[in-house]
Amino acid sequence: MPSETGGYECKFVVAPHDRYICKICLHPCRNAYLSGCCGHNFCKSCLDNFKRTSAVCPFCRNEDFATLPNKQADREITREITSFHVMCTNKEKGCDWQGELNDINNHLRDCDGCQFEDMECFNLCGETLQRRCLTSHVETECPDRIVQCPLCHLASRQWFITGIHQEQCPKLPMSCPNRCSVKKIAREDMETHRKECPLEMVQC
Repeated sequence: MPSETGGYECKFVVAPHDRYICKICLHPCRNAYLSGCCGHNFCKSCLDNFKRTSAVCPFCRNEDFATLPNKQADREITREITSFHVMCTNKEKGCDWQGELNDINNHLRDCDGCQFEDMECFNLCGETLQRRCLTSHVETECPDRIVQCPLCHLASRQWFITGIHQEQCPKLPMSCPNRCSVKKIAREDMETHRKECPLEMVQC
């Protein structure tokens, strides 16, 4: 997801003119402000951060930079920048979307948006996958997806059902330890069976 501070680091279809470029981060301005000395544009966040450590204009080197008032650039500049066409930030992964800068966050965030955007698994298993692979992972691969035990129908995390629970399931079919003719006995019924099993050893 694009950063919300500094200039826009998107890949523009046509490179913006120099007058739109922040003279600190060298990207098209986000919330452009005009310096009070040389009249060049800076991102508001870049300007605020720079003034904390320097009193000299980063472009014209005016030493009164920190005390001169800055004014927000004409809103027309902001409208122009955000109307420029950009490529999806996931272009190198295969996304061929192009649209206005205004729309890129919607493209990346919408559930029907960029299928190449990295997303965390909804089940919080720790996996990060591209949106196009997420449904398959959540439904058939994620170890934290909810599944039912096919024997007792307990619903829990897949890793628990196929691991710990499988060793404890009361409905798990087992063989009689006496090797009698009864082949499959539910774990929960084993104690009762052994009391009735004709091959069970008993004391006289």
